[in-house]
Amino acid sequence: MSLGQLLAIGISVLLGVNYVAGMVMNRRKSMALFHWLREGTQRVLGPVSEARWIGSASSGARLIVAQARSPFRRVEMIYLMATRELLPLFWLQRLRNRRDELIFKALLRTPPGMEWELVHPSDGRTQRRLEAEGFCAGPDIEGWRLFHKGELSPERREQIQQMAQRLGSTLRGFSLRREQPHLIVRLALPADLSASAEALFQALAEGLRL
Repeated sequence: MSLGQLLAIGISVLLGVNYVAGMVMNRRKSMALFHWLREGTQRVLGPVSEARWIGSASSGARLIVAQARSPFRRVEMIYLMATRELLPLFWLQRLRNRRDELIFKALLRTPPGMEWELVHPSDGRTQRRLEAEGFCAGPDIEGWRLFHKGELSPERREQIQQMAQRLGSTLRGFSLRREQPHLIVRLALPADLSASAEALFQALAEGLRL
């Protein structure tokens, strides 16, 4: 057997072992995240009315709160796991800063009076789109660029600042609009689940109250 064949076999075995190990790791992390999110949801947002896996437990899950507490009316959460089963794709996602992520969508009891988004300074495409939609560029907040449509009062700016500080490095994007869903937030899921998810949901709720 040639050296090339041995290398091919070795790489195939390595990728196979990594696939199984990655799937097991993702499943364990996903199960832990599911219970972590569900517990925090019950305490802050309200009882989960629907929950299901997306494909399988190793891929992610979807949770819905049909009767959410104020300021929310309905909440949908989708979390997606990084692709640990495929090593090359996993490292490509890491280089692009894509990890386990939570997408938080909500209908509010009252549509927002002001629309605003937090955009990463490097995301020129989104900034140009918002400017074309009539959004004004506001001050930078905690490393994010604020775009708003409507009057930005000092109180609202301070509120956004405090929310961004509380969310910290977990924040990946924030959009508040008058059309449904009113709120879409992208968050990086923490590796350490020792702290309750309550703080995360409370920061979002308080950031919407004025």
